[in-house]
Order: sequence, then structure tokens, then C-alpha cells
Amino acid sequence: MRFATVATGAVNGYLAVKLAEAGQDVACLARGAHLEAIRGAGLRLIGASGESVGRPRAASDDPAALGPVDVVLFAVKAQDLDAAAPLCLPLMGPETIVIPFLNGVEASSRLEAHLGAGRVLEGTCGISVFLGAPGRIDMASTFAWYRFAERDGTRSERALKVAEAMTAAGIDAAVPEDIRVALWKKFMMLATLAGTTAGARCAAGDIHASPALSALAARAVAEIGALARAEGVAITEADEAATVEQIGKLPAAMRASMAKDLDAGRPIEVDWLSGAVARMSAARGLDAPAHAAMAALLAPHRLGR
Repeated sequence: MRFATVATGAVNGYLAVKLAEAGQDVACLARGAHLEAIRGAGLRLIGASGESVGRPRAASDDPAALGPVDVVLFAVKAQDLDAAAPLCLPLMGPETIVIPFLNGVEASSRLEAHLGAGRVLEGTCGISVFLGAPGRIDMASTFAWYRFAERDGTRSERALKVAEAMTAAGIDAAVPEDIRVALWKKFMMLATLAGTTAGARCAAGDIHASPALSALAARAVAEIGALARAEGVAITEADEAATVEQIGKLPAAMRASMAKDLDAGRPIEVDWLSGAVARMSAARGLDAPAHAAMAALLAPHRLGR
């Protein structure tokens, strides 16, 4: 099975290392110093379990030099999706599928508008990684999981074959019974943590220590739970409670990547996290005051400063 990563940042870089190390055919779209490092010494992954190196079949800043492939693994910042989506087209043959691993719950529908019906799966993942240097992926979490299925929830043969190939490379990949539940559970956690830690310029420990911030986070989780149910997703109040409990157990220093991007003056994903909750809730006639406030506070920084 032939894979390509668009682009080869931290989330896709983890996959590229694991696939290449296992001897799978993987090509990496990258640019600049990162591309040159991959071409020279391969892609390094450094984490608690040690260091590994993957050498992809090819690396280029031109997708036409890499394709066609069977599977495009698509991972960019949500605000960059529209600009990056056309990069998939030179990689696509008649049967190519694209699997997005982005934050938020709208990536697959946005990608399908660019690439056509039936070409995009639904995907989500859980991992904490960042680019430590050109050609180097630093892994902060002890976990890394990737879940995907057809957009209608079907556990199709093509999705199962991709999961089988990824699993053979040592990746925790699976096709769940209900991909929308997996997607929205992550969204419930991430959008709340991102909106709170970015909006309050704080870390998880500050949420734990503040009754007001804890109540805000719990309200934000409940707003997403209500929206999910309005969207026909089987998120329960027990799922909401589990998410609140999970936030309460996060390491004190943990902050969402959006909070780090805000501090660094980089563009942020607010329009696709709290902004999306506020927008989608309004369309459903629901109130989402916590996420609406977070989105309003962060909107001036969406393009970075």
C-alpha cells in the first residue's frame, strides 16, 4: 500500500516514521529546511521510548513528484485546509482515498468540497507531538492513536485495509463502530481545553485550582455534548462527565497547542474549535455562551500577531 503525508508536520511525521521504519511505501510532502533534513538523514522520532528513524521512499515540495498513491494522510492546521487541499490532487489516482487528521469536526466535509464525493474518509487522532527541529518529531505523550471510517460511519473494506497496514507498522490504528462518536469525544475535550487555556492564558493546573475556570470548562463541555446530540451523534451525559473528569486529571503544565500558538503569535484554530461550536449551535437554535465568549476573545488573534 502506497502512502503519502500532506503535509509532513508532527502528526503526520509520526505516521511517516512508523510506516517507513516498517518498510511501508511512504512519500512525504514537506518544504524548506524540514524537507532537506528528511532527504538527508530521514525523519527522526524522539519520545519516552527512545529514538527511531524513518526513511521515506521520497520527499518533495512538489506533490506531482510523489504520486499517485493509495492513501493520502492529510494533517494540517484547520485554518490551512483550503490552501492545502489542492496539494492532494496530483497524488490521487482513481481509487485513492484521503484521511484527514485535523482538529475540529468539519475537516472531512471541507475536504470533500475540494476533492469530490467518496474520496474522503472521516478521521481523528490522539497524540501530543511537535516539530523539535527540521527533520525531528518530538513526542510528548505516551499514547498515539488514529481512528477512521467512511463518512457515513461504515466500516468499509478499504478503511479496514488501511488500518491493517498501519497496525502492521506498529501504529494504534482502528476503524471504530461509530467514527462520529470518536470524533466528537475528542472535539469535546480539545475545543474546551483549547478555548480555556488560550482564552485565559493558563494551563490545566490553573483550571484545576480555580472553581470559576472549572465551571467554565464544564459548561463548555456540556455545550458540545448538546450540540453533538442535535447533530445526531450519540454523545451521552456520561461522556460529558468523563470528559470533565479527564480535564481534571491532566498534567498541571498541559496547555492546548492553540494556547502555544497564541503565545508565539502564530495563526490559531479558533474558528474551527470554539468558533465552530458557537456557529453550529446558533444554526441549531442552541445557546453556547461559553464557547461564544471564548471565540470572541480569541477572534482578534486568528491570523496571528
